[in-house]
Amino acid sequence: MKTYVIYCIAAAVVAWIFSFAVTPMVRIFAYRIGAIDVPKDGRRMHKTPTPLLGGLAIWFGFTLTSVLFCGLSAESVTMWAGATLIVLTGIIDDRFGIKAMLKFLIQIAVALGTVFFGDIMITEITFLGKTFVFG
Repeated sequence: MKTYVIYCIAAAVVAWIFSFAVTPMVRIFAYRIGAIDVPKDGRRMHKTPTPLLGGLAIWFGFTLTSVLFCGLSAESVTMWAGATLIVLTGIIDDRFGIKAMLKFLIQIAVALGTVFFGDIMITEITFLGKTFVFG
């Protein structure tokens, strides 16, 4: 159990470091493609134009970490493909804007496709030391 916890912490640290390292490149890319949030009303918290695409940096960290720590199995490739489709949806939304309902439906479709076509099941969840088994 102790080795498993250390393994998970190591994976989280690697994902964080890699995501942090690629963030400046993602920021430059966001400016280059025009994925910028310009404060044009009082609802924005920021006062200067802010680059979007933060999910792309997180995706890079997730991808590297999943390959390094999980290997390439059919299930991990399916999860990676689903995550890639979600990130692409986010990039399109950040650049061009997608209506919230359409984006939500795309995300649901990708999640359902990942489960139904990728033979991925969530059979249990452990939360705060308690395991919930779904059967």
